[in-house]
Amino acid sequence: MLRLHAGEVMLAAAHNYDLQAARDAGMATAFVRRATEHGLNQKTDLEPASDWDIRVDDFIQVAQRLTAEPLAPPTGLNRNVPPTGTRAIEEPQQYLA
Repeated sequence: MLRLHAGEVMLAAAHNYDLQAARDAGMATAFVRRATEHGLNQKTDLEPASDWDIRVDDFIQVAQRLTAEPLAPPTGLNRNVPPTGTRAIEEPQQYLA
């Protein structure tokens, strides 16, 4: 579909088993910690289980590591508003998925 080789793709995920599968397929890997994804009593995927290419606490840090530039944190979480710098979209339902 995208016509990319596995080595040109990175999987960013909170699940070590998904990252292992991506690595086995030849992809780069980024572990993004989500310690309460399954509630306060989560017991798995609290820490990276391997030497993934990137190990961070959020997706902003993934972007910073990929661009080597500090990024401003998001200013709002209203998913009905298109991102800054894009044209207005007449069907805001697209942002509710």
